Amino acid sequence: FSETAEINIKPEADTIELNGLFPVVSLGNRFILLPGDYKLQVKKEGYRDLDKRLTINADNNIFSFTIKENPGKVKFIISPADNNKISIDNIIVDKKENTAYYEIDKGAHQLTIHNPRYKSYQQIITIEGKNKQQKYTIALQPDWGYITLQSVQQESQLAIYANNRKEKQVVSQLLNTKTDIELMSGSYTIEVSKDKFKTYKQSISINAGDNLILNTIDL
Repeated sequence: FSETAEINIKPEADTIELNGLFPVVSLGNRFILLPGDYKLQVKKEGYRDLDKRLTINADNNIFSFTIKENPGKVKFIISPADNNKISIDNIIVDKKENTAYYEIDKGAHQLTIHNPRYKSYQQIITIEGKNKQQKYTIALQPDWGYITLQSVQQESQLAIYANNRKEKQVVSQLLNTKTDIELMSGSYTIEVSKDKFKTYKQSISINAGDNLILNTIDL
């Protein structure tokens, strides 16, 4: 015996097609058909196509679906262009060149950009969807500073240890009369040593953009 199936789509679709082994009579969102398996295809301009397999019978003949808008196409032009890790809503997205577009669903999203040498960047972005193109230009802020050390004892051994990073020893070099060193922001312990001299130790904190000059170091 024939059955009547009802298929409700939100928002209203441009076309609803139901195809199976037997012919189907369409009356708007209602269909007269024989029980069995059918393929549902829904289309609407600006929205993603919906394809579903339905089993229709006397106990299963009313269906409701919500179709999603097409994503927006978003380009991020980031300075610097290299070594950036982009996350949308805390999900890392595939790395693309500055000229490429990302497909992102309509609505508000949390954009996060990490670069090992720059401050983390966060912004709420609003995506228009429906394949509309949008562009965001972002300049990351440097996350390093400089220290200048002066020592009476030339060719002393300098070691700098990070207090809040996995890589503990970040600098190991000979220290001459004046030495300039670049450090990522954070807290550090400085050690200056030389054979037969007492080791000098000092704790420092560096913020982005700092240019810290340490007093003359006497061993």
